[in-house]
Amino acid sequence: MGPRDLTVACCLKKNPRQWEKCTGTPSPGESGVSKGVTRNVARVAAAGTAVAVALQPRFNSAEQRGVELAADLRATVEKAIWRCVRGAEQEANDHYFKGESPTAEQCGQLMRPGQTWARFLGSHKHYLVKPCLHAALGKLVPGRYLLEPRFRFSERTEQWEYLDKETVDQLVSRLKWKALEGSIEPDILIMDEKGVIILVYDMKFPCPESNTARWDFYSKGRWAPTSQDDLYLQALRVEPLLVSPREGVVPRR
Repeated sequence: MGPRDLTVACCLKKNPRQWEKCTGTPSPGESGVSKGVTRNVARVAAAGTAVAVALQPRFNSAEQRGVELAADLRATVEKAIWRCVRGAEQEANDHYFKGESPTAEQCGQLMRPGQTWARFLGSHKHYLVKPCLHAALGKLVPGRYLLEPRFRFSERTEQWEYLDKETVDQLVSRLKWKALEGSIEPDILIMDEKGVIILVYDMKFPCPESNTARWDFYSKGRWAPTSQDDLYLQALRVEPLLVSPREGVVPRR
């Protein structure tokens, strides 16, 4: 995914304990954010700094092919990812829709100016899911996974390259998000013991939930009209997989 909207969770992650800035109210109790979501936001903020240092991602090549996960481990990893995705879906629906899935009509309504419920919930659930993913993947493939890694195409080398968090922060500080135009940010990346990328997952939270999870197309910029999955395959040299609450892990169609 690209740069996301500033949901409450995202804003608090960037501005710890600054409730008034993120919600317009001076305290959590007055913000309309449930205690459960509040605790999860704190976990999200902490998760970013509590993860073991991961390997530097490397691309598959003729000289070096990634070593796939054992079938049973991969099945366990994908089951854990799906469980986390379903949990984030339910947590957001519990808070905002009393445990029900929003209808198609509700999904299309504005949650706030310029942002529909569908767009807000998709972004918000991506943040709610992170603590669960860190906990699960940290046990199953410690040091061999990344959440939301950023890659860009280098005009100098004509190759895709990984941008670590420090580099991303420096670019955004100097040039704002414009510096990352044309880059990609898959949700979950898993590597072998040498850092070669072997699995790539992108989470989708369709609204309403009866909608089929699908890859988006780039509508503008240098990659238009490429589909998201085609670009991931081209850049990362691995077949990307979708994960949604209803369908689980879905191969490319």
